[in-house]
Parts: sequence; structure tokens; C-alpha cells
Amino acid sequence: MYLRSVCLALFSLLSVMHICMGLYFHISETERKCFIEEVPEETLVVGNYKCQLHDPKTGGFMLSSPGIGMHV
Repeated sequence: MYLRSVCLALFSLLSVMHICMGLYFHISETERKCFIEEVPEETLVVGNYKCQLHDPKTGGFMLSSPGIGMHV
């Protein structure tokens, strides 16, 4: 009985994870990106973003100064 419950819970978790999708991209300061996606009704779309400045010395990214942002 315990094994059946664990298998059912694992199957349910994997089924939910299968329908999740993500999108990750970089854009430069003068570049524009447009994403057109058909989204079914009653679907919640959540977006998170942050603006970072590229540091050519380290090749990495650092947080931007206050007042620098992005228009969405």
C-alpha cells in the first residue's frame, strides 16, 4: 500500500512538471525582442526579469545602477 502511494505521488509530480515551460534570453541595450505565443484561456503567465550590465573585464554580469531599467 505504501509503495503504491509513493508511486502515485511520483507519477503525479512528474506529470505536472512535464507541462511547465521556460524561456531564457539575453538582449543588448539597442536590441528588441518580440515573442508571440498562443496561450490558452485561463492560463497564468508569470514573467521575471532583471537588468544587469556586462563587465568586459571579467566577462560576467553585474547589477545595474538604480534608475537603469527595461520597458516591458
